[in-house]
Amino acid sequence: MRGGWRGAYSAHRQKPRTANTAPSTSPVYSNTGTVDITTPFYSGEGFHYQMQLASTEAVDYFWYVTTPEGLPVQQGEGGTDADTPAGRGVFVYHSYNMTAWAQPAAIDAAVFAVPAVCLATKTTCALP
Repeated sequence: MRGGWRGAYSAHRQKPRTANTAPSTSPVYSNTGTVDITTPFYSGEGFHYQMQLASTEAVDYFWYVTTPEGLPVQQGEGGTDADTPAGRGVFVYHSYNMTAWAQPAAIDAAVFAVPAVCLATKTTCALP
């Protein structure tokens, strides 16, 4: 998988769930290929990722689409894309408005300056 917002997800196999255990926080997505996608906020090529969930889950499918650079475009569940409701559960999806956050914000370097009180701090201490 490419880098980007989904990088926190590991591509490893999940252990089977047993009674009274929490669901895995590391889902396994399959890259189903490139798609041409048009949303209210983005139009162009995207990468489509999909996961089929266990029969014990509320929906059968969870999916998302990213730009070639890895920015999120669309995410949904209860179907395989925004035009295809499928399986059990409620079909719902949303499109991301990347214009609100896709460009890095200008942050003054002073925000990251070490406070004056810390400049004289010793990095080692002698034990008594």
